[in-house]
Amino acid sequence: MELKPDSSDTGYTGLESNIEYDQKALGDQGKFYEWNGAKHLQFPTFQFDQDHVPLGDSVGMCMGLSWIPIGKRLQYDKYLNIRNMPACEEAKNGRSQWEADYPTHGIDFNIWKQDAKKGDSSCSGGIYVSGSDMCYRYKVMT
Repeated sequence: MELKPDSSDTGYTGLESNIEYDQKALGDQGKFYEWNGAKHLQFPTFQFDQDHVPLGDSVGMCMGLSWIPIGKRLQYDKYLNIRNMPACEEAKNGRSQWEADYPTHGIDFNIWKQDAKKGDSSCSGGIYVSGSDMCYRYKVMT
């Protein structure tokens, strides 16, 4: 796990100017930390081409959100889940392998979504497959 200070380059503290915060509960606000568990700062690049369509939508993902005062940030077992988040689709449908420490409530998302349209031979911004007369476009998270 990597914690990286985000405020060093941008001056961003993570606090909104129009919200009143309990400063004692927040602790030292000298730095705002953002966790990025990935080795890179973006999702992998996927090459969409004639040989790899139709692909369909990516598997559904769920991002759970939790928080803790910065002074206790290393006490991983004390993090609190943000309340009133919706149930994650993959967790509630029962067809996915769901590890005990995976979030069950959070924000559902797909890394990519496919849009298929029959008869669109111009296929601007997509990949046209003449054999099926289909145009495939993809919205990809970056």
